[in-house]
Amino acid sequence: MSFFLAAKDFGLFRFLKYYGFVKQRGFSMAAIIICLLSQVLVFDNLYRRMNSKWSKAILNCGKDLFSVILINPTLNWEVLCNRLAVSFNKKLNRDKAHRSCLIIDDSVIESTRAKKVELSARLWDHVCARYAKGFNLLMLSWTDGVSTIPVRLSMMSSADPKRRIMDAIQKKPDYGL
Repeated sequence: MSFFLAAKDFGLFRFLKYYGFVKQRGFSMAAIIICLLSQVLVFDNLYRRMNSKWSKAILNCGKDLFSVILINPTLNWEVLCNRLAVSFNKKLNRDKAHRSCLIIDDSVIESTRAKKVELSARLWDHVCARYAKGFNLLMLSWTDGVSTIPVRLSMMSSADPKRRIMDAIQKKPDYGL
């Protein structure tokens, strides 16, 4: 089954419209989301996707388009991800013998060269027992022992301003939607 058909089967396009993921002009939001999701599965990073022959044939656009969509505060990404997780959970064929549970994971996402990354901080990594530059990733996942579905995640910085390498930049961006 193609990625487009799987997204349609899980109700992605219906959720996009229902939760206000619409654009006034340019590429449709569905095409942008499909490209973002397929980029995660096919390419290492956004730069490689932008320079691929596949990208130029499917959606020939700049990286600014993706940045504007991802940082727009009016788009509720958490609700969209939760609805997709519930939809995916309903589609799974599993035995009644499988027990399901929630996993809470607190990991440090290390970014050694994060000198000018907004809200990056020096954090204690309890696994390596040392301080690391980066972010804390707090993730809630659902599992039945066979499949694991991320339900909610949050990238966090340090609350202590002394530990932060770079504070938040206060500017009002133009989202251009």
